[in-house]
Amino acid sequence: MQSFPLHRRLHLALNAAMARRARRVLCRAVTYLSLLAPILATASCSGSPTGLALAPPEPLPPDLLVPTAIAAGLSFVSLSAGGDATCALTQDGTGYCWAGISSASGKPPPAPSPIAGLRFSSLSLGDWGDLCGVTVAEAAYCWGPWVDSVSEEPYPTAVTGGLSFAGIAVGTQMCGVTTSGGAYCWSQWNQYGQLGNDSYASFAPSAVSGGLGFSSIVTSNFYHTCALTPAGAAYCWGLNEFGQLGVASSVAQQCGLVGGEPYPDGGPFYACSLTPVPVGGGLSFASLATSGYFTCGLAQSGQAYCWGSDAYGELGHGLANDSTCAGSVPCSATPVAVAGGLKFVSLAAGFQHACGVTANGAAYCWGYNSFGQLGNGTTDSSDVPVAVGGTQKFTAIAAGHAHTCALTTTEAAYCWGATACDVIGCGGVFYDKAVPTLLVKESRSQDLLTGTLSDPR
Repeated sequence: MQSFPLHRRLHLALNAAMARRARRVLCRAVTYLSLLAPILATASCSGSPTGLALAPPEPLPPDLLVPTAIAAGLSFVSLSAGGDATCALTQDGTGYCWAGISSASGKPPPAPSPIAGLRFSSLSLGDWGDLCGVTVAEAAYCWGPWVDSVSEEPYPTAVTGGLSFAGIAVGTQMCGVTTSGGAYCWSQWNQYGQLGNDSYASFAPSAVSGGLGFSSIVTSNFYHTCALTPAGAAYCWGLNEFGQLGVASSVAQQCGLVGGEPYPDGGPFYACSLTPVPVGGGLSFASLATSGYFTCGLAQSGQAYCWGSDAYGELGHGLANDSTCAGSVPCSATPVAVAGGLKFVSLAAGFQHACGVTANGAAYCWGYNSFGQLGNGTTDSSDVPVAVGGTQKFTAIAAGHAHTCALTTTEAAYCWGATACDVIGCGGVFYDKAVPTLLVKESRSQDLLTGTLSDPR
């Protein structure tokens, strides 16, 4: 067996321990959330980084499949969705977060709780319960179960390094773009190069390799990161098993499980890139969205393009796939145009669904829909965009693991889809709505989401 220096063995042990911890958390989540079973059961309990299954779970009864209004009495200017929760910012920079959508059992719907003490210019919520934000003073704060290597951080904690950030994104890694355009990432994991360098792990912002200047950055909840240059060129790095970096797997590197090197026993290898690679196709993008194993970009023309896994139609092109990845999963390693000729002004990606808002305020979604996350009143998945139900006009949209939220022209928030709050501790009730619905302004605080410990029940 190959011998590794002590510091490398420590990193190997750390990554293995964190992976075991992650698998325990996800296995519990799978128990609570049948919606995760076809996607995460293999990944979290057998060790595969992807584990995409092609057989969906039994659809839930479509008894509440309508968009629901969130937080009557509050006006929001931006949204971020992750996992089973959503966060939003008001005009004065106050952050609010909530878990769930509405209760099928007739209980009052959960409502936003404020993040105390700080004013933010942006927030980003990850699927694992981590939340990061950039304050109006350009300082970054993060909190949640994976902020450091050993313990949960229930309160906003300043990101080390003294950097001034213009934006931040949370996935399996945290990444940010500084006011000078530098890209930095940090996480206790870098097994697939998602930090954009060859480090084993970094608990403080670590510069992305390549010296490129970026204007925005997005992170996946499954090990890849993408960013835009000021000229609109897209670059991605990290795991590339389904072409989610926008390059063929044969072009990418082969990563092991620790900073691009294998376990001492030669552990599994996956297509990846430790450094930013340009997305194929030569397109210029205005924004990017990524989650799970695919990425989408909004071209300057308003046309949406997606690439990566197409297991449930999340690429939205509606055509037969000529290629497969990781065995038999339909995929595309280059951007493909979303069908319908729609022109979008806002784009979002959930775990296996995506959504966009057009210039006239109409919302469309495509991909996996067994829990109503497409918002069209059904639980049928779609490989082309379908119109979200209701009469609301939207300006922006955000997607979580299996739910979606959007802002109306009157700055009201509406959500649809499914969540189960037991994962983050809000009662264990499944909430299912497949068209937009509004929430009220009263609920207990979620400590890891809001940084408070109050419970006004």
